[in-house]
Amino acid sequence: MNVLKQAEETLLKAGALQSAIFNSANFSSIATDASGVIQIFNVGAERMLGYIAAEVVNKITPADISDPQEVIARAEALSLELETPILPGFEALVFKASRAIEDIYELTYIRKDGSRFPAVVSVTALRDGQNAIIGFLLIGTDNTARKKAEEALLKAGALQSAIFNSANFSSIATDAKGVIQIFNVGAEQMLGYTAAEVMNKITPADISDPQEVIARAAALSLELETPILPGFEALVFKASRGIEDIYELTYIRKDGSRFPAVVSVTALRDAQNAIIGFLLIGTDNTARKKAEEALLKAGALQSAIFNSANFSSIATDAKGVIQIFNVGAERMLGYTAAEVMNKITPADISDPQEVIARAAALSVELETHILPGFEALVFKASRGIEDIYELTYIRKDGSRFPAVVSVTALRDEQNTIIGFLLIGTDNTARKQAEEALLRSEMLASAGRMAASIAHEINNPLEAIVNTLYLVRATPDLPATAVEYLDLAEGELMRIAHITRQTLGFYREFSAATSNSTFALIGSVINLLQAKIRTNRATVEQQGDVLLEVMGIAGELRQILANLLANSLDAVGPDGKIVMRASASLDPGDGARRVRITVSDGGHGMAPATSKHIFDPFFTTKGSVGTGLGLWVCKQLIEKNGGSIRVRSNTDVLRQGTSFSFVLPRDAEPVLVA
Repeated sequence: MNVLKQAEETLLKAGALQSAIFNSANFSSIATDASGVIQIFNVGAERMLGYIAAEVVNKITPADISDPQEVIARAEALSLELETPILPGFEALVFKASRAIEDIYELTYIRKDGSRFPAVVSVTALRDGQNAIIGFLLIGTDNTARKKAEEALLKAGALQSAIFNSANFSSIATDAKGVIQIFNVGAEQMLGYTAAEVMNKITPADISDPQEVIARAAALSLELETPILPGFEALVFKASRGIEDIYELTYIRKDGSRFPAVVSVTALRDAQNAIIGFLLIGTDNTARKKAEEALLKAGALQSAIFNSANFSSIATDAKGVIQIFNVGAERMLGYTAAEVMNKITPADISDPQEVIARAAALSVELETHILPGFEALVFKASRGIEDIYELTYIRKDGSRFPAVVSVTALRDEQNTIIGFLLIGTDNTARKQAEEALLRSEMLASAGRMAASIAHEINNPLEAIVNTLYLVRATPDLPATAVEYLDLAEGELMRIAHITRQTLGFYREFSAATSNSTFALIGSVINLLQAKIRTNRATVEQQGDVLLEVMGIAGELRQILANLLANSLDAVGPDGKIVMRASASLDPGDGARRVRITVSDGGHGMAPATSKHIFDPFFTTKGSVGTGLGLWVCKQLIEKNGGSIRVRSNTDVLRQGTSFSFVLPRDAEPVLVA
């Protein structure tokens, strides 16, 4: 009886709390002698394990009611940790405590009926007046509810796990009676209690507004036509019946202050579908309430803006986490409110480079360091400075649009910021109008410049033509020289044609004629031989030698020369280009067509580049390119009754670009200006 007395004296010294634990049905208290044989087996141990005290006292050790594999594993782990051999059995359960090392661990207990449950066990060595160990006290709690909560979160995936571990959510798990078993960091932060102050001591009803709990019980009793007691039952009754339950409630902090919360309740069940606890996940609803109150005070105009599909209204808490995401925000950004509320900040749907640039600019302007992120979006508003700015929003599908955003700080009665309201409008139409105006101005300017250049070119062109005439008159010219003179004279005529068109000093009626595709492609390859040799490129000509295409020869050569020159720039040294002409039929009207393709194995273009490749002044060559070559090609092809498209791939195994244009194969002579 020495151990029994010692255990009782230890509890007496420890005070009322430990005494309550020892005599509680919620804790299994097992005291052993120094050899581990059970001497005390309290009412909690009887309830949890299914044995009566007489069946175990002076008969077995706690190791005999523990999972043997876990005991073996614990012995091995401790042997490694403490660098001393520890036998599997009772020694493994109390070794740390016997060395005066605090020891709390998880272990599976086995009931009399063979069923199992996870337990958290705290071990204390009992010592006599000479400090010799005369026994051990093992206090355990049933950890089933907590384990089920963790398993439910694990099954639910990363999002719920993130919620559970987040400081933005209060996650409170209880046992079946409502006693708190888990109180996460978010609950500690929101409510001001530490987990130790509430776990195994109170229920969520004890931190809720009592009048609201009473009112909820009364309302549910009417709704469900069954008497529901005010208290914890009122908070979980629907969930206990398998009914989805999300409600608003006022939580009371440790310091007595209050805040509105939105609470979601889930029943935790075991394998037999029996309820073994509840999980209450709550969010601080203060910012949303304040935003709603601010809008109510602001009147009809602001309310209309807030509820309009034409404005994205996003309200956040003080840290930037989204609390309200209106129908306009849903329409513009493609997310539902549920996908963003209590999960992300407006910075997460904004262009990250623009946010970084804004932070840097504001840091210089306001002479204070501003972090890139949500702070950069609301810093001015947080200092009471009016703030309206342009920013690119990123939709759920990855597409982007320019927005004009107005930011307001939301404040409580003490003028403390409790959130922000960001109201945005889609600025796409305005941006497109500005770009169209800028493009038309650039085109007009380029036209004026081109006319001026053409005028200046016209005079020296005539001198070159005359010089060629004199060279041609030279006797005994080699055949190769004559061939080159023909080529040069043809290209000069094409330049003269372009300058006359640019100047608009005449209206030439040129008839589209039938041209050999083989000859056209061959002449362009000859023309660019110098560049081909410089690049060490290979240009392969493919197609039917007899295939004819309708069009103005000079313009067709200009198209082919432009496409070939671009491909030579793309492939770099030792690259390969294929120029192919083939007969085809128009799928619409069955008309005979000719498809000419210029393909290269260069680095390819991203879809964003391909999309704009035919726009005027769009170039990928930096200051070297004008951005007009492909635009001119497209205009000339369409003028000759055809169409052009581009396919490009940046994948290493299939990279390259292919320009393909289709022109009439035969037609009645058409006068083309």
